[in-house]
Amino acid sequence: HKHNIVTKMKHNRALAHSLIMNFPFRSRKCHASTSSSSIVHPSGSNKIRQYWPEIVDRFNQLKNDNGHFPLFPKEMEITTAEKDRQAAVLVMICNVNGAPSILFTKRGSDLKEHAAEISFPGGHFEDNVDESLTQTALREAQEELDPPPGIIPEKIEIVGKAAKLPSLRGTPVTAIIGVLWHDLDNRSISNVFPGSPGEVESVFTVAIKDLLRKETSRELPENRFRLRHTPVFPTEHGNIWGLTAYILHPLLHNLLKPIFVDKESPRG
Repeated sequence: HKHNIVTKMKHNRALAHSLIMNFPFRSRKCHASTSSSSIVHPSGSNKIRQYWPEIVDRFNQLKNDNGHFPLFPKEMEITTAEKDRQAAVLVMICNVNGAPSILFTKRGSDLKEHAAEISFPGGHFEDNVDESLTQTALREAQEELDPPPGIIPEKIEIVGKAAKLPSLRGTPVTAIIGVLWHDLDNRSISNVFPGSPGEVESVFTVAIKDLLRKETSRELPENRFRLRHTPVFPTEHGNIWGLTAYILHPLLHNLLKPIFVDKESPRG
């Protein structure tokens, strides 16, 4: 029994410190405010609005001593020096045709690096532009998603931050969890978020229930990190895997599933 516990801890530690999949980052010079004081919640009925207090409460119950949502056990979290270059991504929870969903981007197929990969909008922290990693995530989302005025950051309400994970290049990545207070439907997504031409091939959403229902895993080839599997989320736009999937998996199962799926399931 003791041997099994030690083996599991070693495997988990390797998983947390060695996310070998790429996540594309760019440099931006566009300012985005992080203020949510003027946000007005939509008057219409939807599950995100209905469960908003529970989302906040559950996040606060699960957050670690640093106030961050844990993606892995405490002993596996990474620490960074203030001088280290960092990056942030925006995990946007949105209401689409009445279904709580997550927003993703698919990178342009002609890009030299990470072409056609699915990810969260995000990028590097810019010393001369950003006051926080939250601002980094909002700024990058504004540039990548290319919405009309008044959407980002005005209709984004931040739930909180997740613990840092390392990208392939070793850059610590912080996922910023936010809710979009602007209802969408399948026809309006491309109008609200057309995507930056030449950089983003498409912007799309997937219902939380569908992500959970279709989730699988993929065996990895032998690698120096001794990672054996990665979560995989199939979508009609391609598979979500790697760093994006490692962020998505614990957020879905620990934060969102108990609220949006378990509460809706009939009790036997």
